Amino acid sequence: MSTSFSSYEVGDEVTVYGAIPGVVSFISIELQTMSICVGRGCHKSEDTNLVVGDYNISKVEKGWSDREVAERLLTPRPCRWYDGSKTKRN
Repeated sequence: MSTSFSSYEVGDEVTVYGAIPGVVSFISIELQTMSICVGRGCHKSEDTNLVVGDYNISKVEKGWSDREVAERLLTPRPCRWYDGSKTKRN
């Protein structure tokens, strides 16, 4: 594993390409890749992940430049088809 990867842990807040906030969700030693969640969906299967390899790890920086934007992007979107309340069918 590249020494660059050793400075990251799952759950770290990062910025990719200087503009995209995300959270490290997975690091693979064998593949020398890191998965970064850059957008949350209604369910985990709808999350948007960016995979960063050893060749572009230099584009990842620790921390968020704009916390408000990052938190908005990484807050799960509401489910339009399910709001938690029971609905009556006619």
